[in-house]
Amino acid sequence: MVGAVYCLIVAILVYKELRWSDMPGILLKSAKASAKLVIIMAIGSVFSYICISEGVPEMIKRFILSISDNKLVILLMLNVFLLFLGCILDILVATIILVPMLVPMADAAGSTSSTWPMLFVINMSIGLLTPPVGYSLFVASTVSKVSVERIAVREVPILVTMIIILMLVMLFPQITLFVPGLIR
Repeated sequence: MVGAVYCLIVAILVYKELRWSDMPGILLKSAKASAKLVIIMAIGSVFSYICISEGVPEMIKRFILSISDNKLVILLMLNVFLLFLGCILDILVATIILVPMLVPMADAAGSTSSTWPMLFVINMSIGLLTPPVGYSLFVASTVSKVSVERIAVREVPILVTMIIILMLVMLFPQITLFVPGLIR
């Protein structure tokens, strides 16, 4: 909020790029952009409510643990599951629904207390950039006035890099402990 007010003051008084008469149009554009995101979040919230009501998280947990006892396979399944859900759920909603359910599974897979949150955040960040929900795509599209499709095509190298980082963190959890180890 403070940053927005500061930018407004600088744009009006210092750079003289805005006039007070421009404010209603700017506020209307901001409201439209925010409305798109709120609608997407509302749909994600309804979806999560339905999932919780129907016991989907517990079914998924039983399903994953019934497939394999191999720690690497469990982590791989968790990552695929989180990548899928990151594409359709808001990160806040996913955190509320999934973290309590998946932390015991991550512990069973031998994931450290610092690795599991990083895997979760990386997966959800990939979801922010991936259709059909992809909040970041819609924000970038609204701000840049470029179609979501064109932005999605241009972000493929970023997504590939993020997936490589995800795999490295999953396979070599020591990576997540390197920087905190420097502090000690």
